[in-house]
Amino acid sequence: MTPSPGTPVLLNGTAEKRGRLQAEAAERAPVLPALMKRLELHRPLLSQPQVQAFLVQQWEFAQQHCQPELAEMQGVATGFGVDPLKLFAFLHLGLLKHLPASVTEGDGCSAWAVVTSEEGPVVGKNRDFHGEHVDLQRVFLHTDPTWPQGHRVLCVGSLGAPGVYSSGLNSSGLAVADTQIATPDHGVGWLRYFLMTRLLSRHATVAEALKDLRTLPHAGGGSLVLADASGDT
Repeated sequence: MTPSPGTPVLLNGTAEKRGRLQAEAAERAPVLPALMKRLELHRPLLSQPQVQAFLVQQWEFAQQHCQPELAEMQGVATGFGVDPLKLFAFLHLGLLKHLPASVTEGDGCSAWAVVTSEEGPVVGKNRDFHGEHVDLQRVFLHTDPTWPQGHRVLCVGSLGAPGVYSSGLNSSGLAVADTQIATPDHGVGWLRYFLMTRLLSRHATVAEALKDLRTLPHAGGGSLVLADASGDT
């Protein structure tokens, strides 16, 4: 496979503005049908009282602890004309499908990291995701004047999803990729997609990221693979 040069979607501004800019920088047409198709497919799951209660708790948690990340998601929702609560539920589907202990999940990425290569430390990932979402895949370059150390974040993601939705690398050389792990053991806390954005916007090293991670409650259901420019993994 020979890589070809590409141009990322440029998103510059505060969290809410970067969210809105997604719709301005790309075609809106495929986003809403893809989102609604997934929500309709899981309508029986989303109607369960256990699931609805969990989403309410997650929304309240995000409002209190994940303000920038939630603001970006709300900006995305505004830009694409989506109900923010529906987008919030969509982003949680990977967790919600595991709340009933009998439910299993077929999708799940594989991620890895190496300390040394011809190009230095590397984080890699294969993205196992739904085929109908292939037209939504994009590479985004985020710049936010409120981020410390002048960080910029280059990430692989999807139109209609905020921030680091799959994997990313910041301008200090910290890289992160996530994988999904099926488990019925979830709690109220940070959703991975919000968490990865937080890590790459704030930190330069694996050590800093781990220190932050250990102070936070997590919703669970996955893992993160990290590496930094020094080769720490």
